[in-house]
Amino acid sequence: MKRKFVNFALAGLMLAPASVRAADAILTGDAYTNPAAPANNFGTLPNLNVGSGDNAFLQFSLATLPPGLGPAQISKATLVVYVNKVLTAGNIGLSNVLGAWTESGLTWSNQAPLGAVVSAPQAVPQGGGYMSFDVTSLVQIWEGAPGANLGLAVTADPSNPAVVTLDSKENTTTSHLARLDIEIASAGATGATGSTGPVGATGSTGATGAPGSAGTNGATGPTGPSGLGVVGPTGIRGATGATGQTGLNGAAFFFSTLNLGQPPVLATAASPQWFAPNTPGNSTAFYDGTPGISAFQVQFPGACTASGLSVAYHIQSASTPGSLVTQLGFSQAVGLQVNGATTAVACTTASTATSCNSGSNSVAINAGDLVNMAILTGTVGDNNTADFMTVSFMCQ
Repeated sequence: MKRKFVNFALAGLMLAPASVRAADAILTGDAYTNPAAPANNFGTLPNLNVGSGDNAFLQFSLATLPPGLGPAQISKATLVVYVNKVLTAGNIGLSNVLGAWTESGLTWSNQAPLGAVVSAPQAVPQGGGYMSFDVTSLVQIWEGAPGANLGLAVTADPSNPAVVTLDSKENTTTSHLARLDIEIASAGATGATGSTGPVGATGSTGATGAPGSAGTNGATGPTGPSGLGVVGPTGIRGATGATGQTGLNGAAFFFSTLNLGQPPVLATAASPQWFAPNTPGNSTAFYDGTPGISAFQVQFPGACTASGLSVAYHIQSASTPGSLVTQLGFSQAVGLQVNGATTAVACTTASTATSCNSGSNSVAINAGDLVNMAILTGTVGDNNTADFMTVSFMCQ
């Protein structure tokens, strides 16, 4: 027959100050798992095996604690187990359990996973005896979040494993079941309200406050009667005013295939921004002409109409950096895409040409649209005929 014990730390109660009291949690379940018998349950045995792959599981209820207790009021929590046999000297430690289990259903095959080590491993006493582990932090967590109370596991220390047996709550020989001693700090009862003190002297007059804000304007009065005077003749036409300044050109975007990994640079026709060309003789960054490239992308801040796509292929040399190629040697279609959709603003460069433009085609761009250049189709001839290309369009 199973026996349940509730141990009260009487010595602790006698020696602790009035602001601290002790209570024991209730041991509601204990069992161990054995990898050599993965389907067997050992919840009714008088001993709990630890080591050689065996793990002992302990489950406690905190129902004995006062209602409304806060985690900070648990000043100390200590797990005490009794080692009744030492088969191999070494260390054992504690881990918190991360899954639900029952004393009658726990096996090696379905055992809950274990979490972090909650108390440093300790050497088992020679010849057996009591061992104590500080679990204050874990019990404070359980009190604040009862759903996290899934028990503890006693395991062998991997770096120095012991093999021992502990008393279970079914042990009728020594009857030293595991217990969880908890010390509770209390603020004490609230004292009586003191009498009201005398009224203090009147303080000096404070400084004058700042003037208040002006009030709202009054309603407009009714319109007076129209005058009876005669309308005068039309005045002489004034001189024509001076011509105003020419407005800024729309924004243009310039890109270079030598800088595929960089974002596009916003520029204006009056102040273009170009990516630095490649150094002479360096062919490692030549564009390979693969269709579908769309690395040049920008999100537009405002609405405008894009047109005037222009594509030009250039060569890089020490004497004339950025000069146009004389003959491309391959053909490509380059186009403007808005939110991933290809538009009519596109052009195709013939293999005998050096540039192309989209003519009068245009497309409306809304604020927030993602706009990018893409190589729509193309074939590659001699990659060395063109070191890089510039692509631009106007949006205004």
